[in-house]
Amino acid sequence: MTSARSTLSLIGSALMGRLSDSFTSSNNNSKSNTFIVSNGRILCLYIGTLAALAGFVIDASMYSIRGMWLGMVPGALLQQNFSVFKAMLADYHEEITVLETKLEKEQGGGGGNGRTSANEPQDSSDNYNNDKDKRSESNSASEKKSSAAAARAGSVGKLGMSVGLAFMVGPFFGATMVKSYQSAVSFACCLTILSMVWIMKMPLPVSLPQSSSSITENGHGNEDNKKNENLNDSQKLWSSLKQKITNMVDVKSARTKPAVLLIVIRLCMALAFHIFNTIWTVSLKRRFNFGPKDHGKFMSYIGLLFALSQGFLAKRIIGNNRKGRVNVILCCCLFLAMCRVVAFQVNDLRVVYIMFGFIVTSLGVVNTIFTADTCLIAPSSEIGSIYGVLEASQSAAGMVGPFLGGVLAQFHPVRAPLTAVVALYAFVFILVLTSYEKLVLRQDHKKKKEV
Repeated sequence: MTSARSTLSLIGSALMGRLSDSFTSSNNNSKSNTFIVSNGRILCLYIGTLAALAGFVIDASMYSIRGMWLGMVPGALLQQNFSVFKAMLADYHEEITVLETKLEKEQGGGGGNGRTSANEPQDSSDNYNNDKDKRSESNSASEKKSSAAAARAGSVGKLGMSVGLAFMVGPFFGATMVKSYQSAVSFACCLTILSMVWIMKMPLPVSLPQSSSSITENGHGNEDNKKNENLNDSQKLWSSLKQKITNMVDVKSARTKPAVLLIVIRLCMALAFHIFNTIWTVSLKRRFNFGPKDHGKFMSYIGLLFALSQGFLAKRIIGNNRKGRVNVILCCCLFLAMCRVVAFQVNDLRVVYIMFGFIVTSLGVVNTIFTADTCLIAPSSEIGSIYGVLEASQSAAGMVGPFLGGVLAQFHPVRAPLTAVVALYAFVFILVLTSYEKLVLRQDHKKKKEV
């Protein structure tokens, strides 16, 4: 079932991510070069919420193994709201950046006209003042870039914190308060309907800068329209349909080196997670005789730490400079690898909780960094698609990881899977050390120029 869910999520995450980017209407004119974001994100949120509700309704009406399989399909395929929410946050921050830039230009233009006229000659003191203004503007731009990165990480952290809190409250509430499966499904339906009400109140970004890739696509679109004028009706229909399918599937940002690097990093970390989970649940049962209530408490503890790490720690320890962020990721990789090994070697449950405290905190921080930095490698018109591709890569790991964990466990039930986990994190460590700053973090400077 895990592999089936991952397969459906692999398809659905890429589909919904691209769909959320597809509903944008271009607005090109001589005065402004912007595109207006329509309801593509909101539409995908509605689809995902309705899919989750449909899955719960099937679960409530068919109390069987078949019903469990059928109830899994709508949510696994179409409920990709977390990725869409991350794209919405990217839109909000992009809009804030655009509005601040426009405001600075208006204020700067007014101040400049008030100081000197066009016909007055400038003396040496004026040149000195101009140089001083340029230096102050450069320092101000650097400070704003750092504050923008911190704000983006803070927003993503709060989003992850909400997921962590739900991950904490859900298992605890289910283990202590809910008495039957039917009542649990009914309560889940009520919460899903409530979430739909909150989606109705979400604001839409007004306008965002049009990327160069969008301009290029529009140019190619005009050329294609001119070519279509020489075709008959059936050929025009086929050509238009082919162009729409190509635009829907093709994500140009996903083929860039920074995107490939993030995809590989995410894939390796997800593989390590699934390989480890293959043997971890069995180990808890064997060493500590874990039951349902024990698992509920343990998952609530993980959810609490995951929420705190993303909502409070991530923004404070990431650092404003590039090197600091890279060092944080490297430290997280070390903790994720070594603490898993220690957690498997000890027979004291308190030590296991401490090790998982480091694991979950590191995972929350590094996920916040990767999610925030993803905004640097894609234009706003493709940010939903790039999040979908990243989620799809992790779903692919969910398909392959449990199988690899089972195969490795046949060679040795503990050492072989743990060796693979450490090797994967070591590979991520090397990738981040050698390429992350050069390929990902420097995209921020290029994106600022486009804006």
